[in-house]
Amino acid sequence: MRLPVAVTLVVALAGTPAAAQTIAPRVGNLPVPEASGSQQGLPDWSNRVSSDGSFFGAVKNDFKTFFTSPDTAWTMSILGGSAMAVSKWDKTVTREAHEDLSASTFHPGSIAGNFMVQMAGAGGTYFLGRATGNTKVARLGSDLLRAQILSQAVVQGAKFATSRSRPDASNNQSMPSGHTASAFAMATVIQRDLGWKAGIPAFALAGYVGASRMEANKHYLSDVLIGAGIGIAAAHSVTVHVGRQKLAMGVEPTVGGAALTFTKR
Repeated sequence: MRLPVAVTLVVALAGTPAAAQTIAPRVGNLPVPEASGSQQGLPDWSNRVSSDGSFFGAVKNDFKTFFTSPDTAWTMSILGGSAMAVSKWDKTVTREAHEDLSASTFHPGSIAGNFMVQMAGAGGTYFLGRATGNTKVARLGSDLLRAQILSQAVVQGAKFATSRSRPDASNNQSMPSGHTASAFAMATVIQRDLGWKAGIPAFALAGYVGASRMEANKHYLSDVLIGAGIGIAAAHSVTVHVGRQKLAMGVEPTVGGAALTFTKR
């Protein structure tokens, strides 16, 4: 696998098949009819927190959803399988990325994917929504915060379990890529809450972050793929009641390798 094919594979990770779960909120024992905006394809903001309405209660529910949702299993099986398939090219791809990609061009990706930077952006979005009285912006910020917390908790647990040495041998925290997980969690929340017009550039940024981690000689391609899977699955867990579209995932052969494809249905 040559470098351009590997980078294309990372950038192509623009989503996974959504579980398309729709759970109607309830008042007592009676279901509440869905808002007309949701029927028109707009984001459904109902039932997005825990039963007691607290942020930390919602985070607790997010963890439960992540580890019990078929959507998580499907996402991680696809991207985990892809990581296993490309692992034999890990050293080659990372070496080529480190040697051939411009450090000055890709260094900002490592900054953009930093957990604290992502948390600052999410927190700023939340407080902007609260300050302006914009409920949708505040809830977007809340979703972003929760997706970051969930994805990084899973990432740190996986790093401890795998103890994989980084390509530059600086430590044993290579698998999975935390920067990539943060970036794909952000991109998936934006796509789920705001739609594909906002989601496409967000996923392009996430792919750029993944490539930057290989350029920096901090992660292998398989680390990036696993990180992307965790970020996407975490965002789906947080936004489980949002989105109706399903995406069919497939693999298409290309010259020198293969590419993941996503088709609306």
